[in-house]
Amino acid sequence: MNKMLKLLLYSCVFALVLSACVTVQITNEAVPPTDVPEILDTTTPEPVEKTEDSPTEPAIPTEEEPEDEITAVPVVEASVDMGNGFYLTYDANLWHVDDSKGYNVLELKEDSKCRILYQFGHGMDSSIFGADSFNQVIGNTNFQITRWYLLSTGETVIYGFTSGSIYVSVENSNAEPLSDYCVEQAEQVMWMSEASGF
Repeated sequence: MNKMLKLLLYSCVFALVLSACVTVQITNEAVPPTDVPEILDTTTPEPVEKTEDSPTEPAIPTEEEPEDEITAVPVVEASVDMGNGFYLTYDANLWHVDDSKGYNVLELKEDSKCRILYQFGHGMDSSIFGADSFNQVIGNTNFQITRWYLLSTGETVIYGFTSGSIYVSVENSNAEPLSDYCVEQAEQVMWMSEASGF
């Protein structure tokens, strides 16, 4: 450690002696020295944005649209009699009516496993499926929501809306899991239908 300090000290002394030996010649044309030494800016300047000013045309501000903004498709409302004069109102851009079995079923266009049925009750095997229930107010109607799920995975297979004599279920014939998107869109149908008075 001492050797390093001595080497550093000798280097500093040598640098000072060497700098004292350098002479600077000032010619008559040079500016005479002042008391305040001139400090040169050694930092790199920030780039300046070049703009073109047009004296005849004022600049028009433009609004930039966010890249992730999605243009909303207008809702095309339609209604279907699901049976016994019970109507569901839905967005025809997202749903279509399947009447191939002699009764009306709403099927999500993007997901054929997402089907809305009216008064379509059936049994469930309690060794395969579990159920959770909770209350949810949709518009002015209080519904009991029952979510049937696979015990093995917890995935939703039936999402049911019950209020008085109304029972609307979201499901498919093979008890395949429903996507979150399916359940969200089915809830939108219930909101639209409740607002229209079913």
